[in-house]
Amino acid sequence: MDWQILKLYLLLLLALNLFLQCSTEEIGCLKLNNVTNSEVEAVLPTTPVDQVSMPIKCYSKCVIKDYFNEKGIIDLKLVGNRARETELRVLSQCKAKHDHNFVDNNDDVRPNEKHCDYAYVMLQCLYLGPTNGTSIN
Repeated sequence: MDWQILKLYLLLLLALNLFLQCSTEEIGCLKLNNVTNSEVEAVLPTTPVDQVSMPIKCYSKCVIKDYFNEKGIIDLKLVGNRARETELRVLSQCKAKHDHNFVDNNDDVRPNEKHCDYAYVMLQCLYLGPTNGTSIN
């Protein structure tokens, strides 16, 4: 495996651990979305959202569900101190970059399938932030 891909994969796993509250919740999300750990781990962090299966994207939504506000978008206040300051900065930049692609005129996330796409894109942006031009400074 190429070192850069391995490095990105490790970043993905580390960032995912940030959002997992406990292993029983992760297992519940796996079961709920009918996916396995192996299937989740097989998705490279650079995989475009349109090439990821809906169950994997919805798994992403499930593991970070506590960070969504009533309108269905990530709320930095709900993330709070569960993330380091640099991660909050990257996540803020990710929201600025991507929220408008997923919300309607009422600032609600568009139909259900978009909720899972949004979660995947936000996690992907967080994971890849330092490597894709999203600043951590």
